[in-house]
Amino acid sequence: MLSRLRLFMAYLQVSSHGFDIILFNPPYKSLKPNLAEYIRENLVEGNREIHLGEYERYKNGLLEDISYFRDSGEYSFSNKYAINTYRLFIERSLHLLRDAGRIGFIVPSTLLGDLSALSLRKEILSSYQWHFINEFPEGARIFPEITQSLCIASISNDGPTKEIFVRFGLCSIEEALTETESRLLVDDVREVMGPSLQIPRVEQRDWNILRRL
Repeated sequence: MLSRLRLFMAYLQVSSHGFDIILFNPPYKSLKPNLAEYIRENLVEGNREIHLGEYERYKNGLLEDISYFRDSGEYSFSNKYAINTYRLFIERSLHLLRDAGRIGFIVPSTLLGDLSALSLRKEILSSYQWHFINEFPEGARIFPEITQSLCIASISNDGPTKEIFVRFGLCSIEEALTETESRLLVDDVREVMGPSLQIPRVEQRDWNILRRL
């Protein structure tokens, strides 16, 4: 992983000053050595013979990657707690944008509320413009092999964010294209959710209830 990443970064530094648009559906993978998960992935790929020596090499390579992401200084908002690759992709893409550039992505909805994503969420809200969020709960299954909830979002580097247009509880991409969006004020998020900056999956009419809690 690191060799490909470093090659790409070296190419980018000499060839351009960033991108106007970046679109991605990154891998959703926790970078944490796990023998049971390693065996499961190999069996899914059709590998019936699992050797512990191969797992040790895999684990050592993964630990090297983790050390780089924690110590390089390039992923200060996405390397907290157990590192997930989708957060690394978001942070790196933000740094690769040109002025007035824009990114769009599909990632787990944990971005909206998990403590592990707090630093990244705070950076996006304070330094970038979060344009919209379309959220799909677990039951939506917009990808057959993915069971977790997902969100589609768009961000540009002309922040800070004052409002986000949101659609929660969507069942399909078609519904995202037709459902009326709500306007979510970031000041409301700060007032109601406090320093966690969790983005609650509630409709506009439910905000008055949250304010009274």
